[in-house]
Amino acid sequence: MFAVKFERDGQNIKRYYNHEVFTDSRHETREEAEKVVRGYYRDFVNDGPDGRTRIEGTDTDFTVITDNPAARITGTLHFYIEEEGND
Repeated sequence: MFAVKFERDGQNIKRYYNHEVFTDSRHETREEAEKVVRGYYRDFVNDGPDGRTRIEGTDTDFTVITDNPAARITGTLHFYIEEEGND
């Protein structure tokens, strides 16, 4: 199994996030998981640059970095694929 995951760090108004990891979905093949992550990547890229957000990494392992201290929103979202064992 391949899990699409994201990790959240940062601040959103009064909430703080510290390495919170979430599983978005699970897939039988890596190709299926890559399709999902690439969809998220396209969504962020299509939003266009706003001067406060940037994307680093590849289309299957990337980090969205937001820095808007005036709105008290700063942090990162890291999207990636993790192979899970068949326990």
